[in-house]
Amino acid sequence: TVLLDKLAPAIVISSGPTASAIAPVISGTTDVLPGGTLTIAIDADNNGSTDVTYTTTVLPNGTWSLDTASATPVSGSFPASGLTTSSKVTVSATDSAGNSGSMP
Repeated sequence: TVLLDKLAPAIVISSGPTASAIAPVISGTTDVLPGGTLTIAIDADNNGSTDVTYTTTVLPNGTWSLDTASATPVSGSFPASGLTTSSKVTVSATDSAGNSGSMP
């Protein structure tokens, strides 16, 4: 019997942009294996265009986080005005079976 994993990775965003922090820590959980990479795309003004992209690594307990105040983007730049509660954050990953998933 051969089992094929066709399920996209589960990704949860548990904290993100808030009214009180213009450079928030964005964090959550995932079932991507520890050491796996997540891509975090931020559309700061929610106009449908990604302004800045980061990557982060899954920790041994399945959590991940990104401190937007200190992380270096892989593309784009963090907006000088920071993020707002309407900023769109999309987290995506590909698991070891090659399945891709994203949140939201």
